[in-house]
Amino acid sequence: MSPYDFSFHPTDLIPGLIFCAGGNVLAAEEQEKLKNVDERKRHPVDVLCRSCGWNTYYECCTSYISRIRILYAKPNDGLWLLGNDWLLWDRTTSKTTGNDYMVYKFLKDQGSQDIPLVKEMHHYGTSEDPFQFTVMSRAKGVPLSNVWTSLSPEEKKGYAQQITAALRELRQHTSPVPQLLDGSPLPDAVIGRCPWPSQCKYVEKDKEWIDGMADELRAGIANLMETEDKSVIELRLQELRDNFPDGAPYVLTHADLHFANIMVHDGKIEAIFDWDTAGYYPWWVERFTTYQRSIDPDHSDELFDLVWAELDPDWSKEQFESKISTPIWETTDAWYRCETTHSESHDVWFRPAWCECKPFGGLLRRKEFDSELKHEIGPDTKTWPWNMSAWL
Repeated sequence: MSPYDFSFHPTDLIPGLIFCAGGNVLAAEEQEKLKNVDERKRHPVDVLCRSCGWNTYYECCTSYISRIRILYAKPNDGLWLLGNDWLLWDRTTSKTTGNDYMVYKFLKDQGSQDIPLVKEMHHYGTSEDPFQFTVMSRAKGVPLSNVWTSLSPEEKKGYAQQITAALRELRQHTSPVPQLLDGSPLPDAVIGRCPWPSQCKYVEKDKEWIDGMADELRAGIANLMETEDKSVIELRLQELRDNFPDGAPYVLTHADLHFANIMVHDGKIEAIFDWDTAGYYPWWVERFTTYQRSIDPDHSDELFDLVWAELDPDWSKEQFESKISTPIWETTDAWYRCETTHSESHDVWFRPAWCECKPFGGLLRRKEFDSELKHEIGPDTKTWPWNMSAWL
């Protein structure tokens, strides 16, 4: 069994199993441990797990052990392990749901050589469905973040060379405008980012990108500069426009590349994951986001310093910081200083206790299901129920 595989043998999954060889009788001590176990609960059937539907009949009358396990959950999406060789994404539909499959299929059809991808991926559902499913083969390894600090300089250089080759090939695919691979508008995953799951702004060409969020930037500038003087605000907005870097060429970009979605094993990158935000972005976005997405102390700057020195030799780190990163951070700062609201985004349902013996219960946020999420500029006022702050 691979060191990255899970065992689905009952003795590894169920603590406290008591073994009895055929024809033998349990010792008195073992019988005592089982005295409160009800083996006959068949009717009426009670549901034991509201997530998977496991019930008392299955527990008492079958030998089934599920080979499906939840690996990760975020807002209203779940990543499931299917045995040891497959993964299942169960996701609600958003503007980018299924984008990872679209990018995967495109790169496969193009005969990608240097971009590490999972071996197989299949997608079920459309943008008209409330939720969609993506099944993919499992790349067996560990995130690069798990091993980076233990690597030798030569090993680090080897991974940097693989990332460099992948991004060099990725950037060969270009577009005349920012867009997703299917030609639809590209949701902004760089500057104008609203709280998930709202995706209100889009990446545009050059100064049009600034113009598309000008009202929010004006409000943010007013808060940053503590002024209501329109002439001062407009002057600062014009400075942001003037300093904003040109976008062309628009190149195929991952846009969320960091240590956690680079899976490695024995010196080789097995796969790069999470292509949900990928699309044709301005040429500088990949470099900017590799630093923007880093979470200290993950040491990813060490990797990407090597990568960008090779890929962008005409742009030193200092030049890129001055001409690209600083203007983008200044624009981003103004964006985030603007207060915005999204209708019904704070509506919740409180979960009841899981069961009497496990009285755990959080909340379900309506915005992950069916909130209107109308975007408006203004204070985001909240009225908290008596104990809601424990979860937020």
